[in-house]
Amino acid sequence: MQKVLWKKHVWHRQTAKQLAKEYQKSESWIRQQLDKFSVKKPVVQAQPVVIVADNDFCQKNFRCSCRQISAPQEKSSLENVFD
Repeated sequence: MQKVLWKKHVWHRQTAKQLAKEYQKSESWIRQQLDKFSVKKPVVQAQPVVIVADNDFCQKNFRCSCRQISAPQEKSSLENVFD
């Protein structure tokens, strides 16, 4: 039950109040179940990477920039920053 609640809370963006109404439980019970759920983090092995960086700037007058650093061989972003 905790896993189902966690998935709905995180991936379907349902609040504790919405989940309580759906499962006919109290909000505090839902929160306790969410607190008890243990998220398993994948183990990432340290390895050399080739980094591809991309910077975009809006205009000189504005201080906004977008920076993305990714590791193509991992098919994942290492950092996304929006200033």
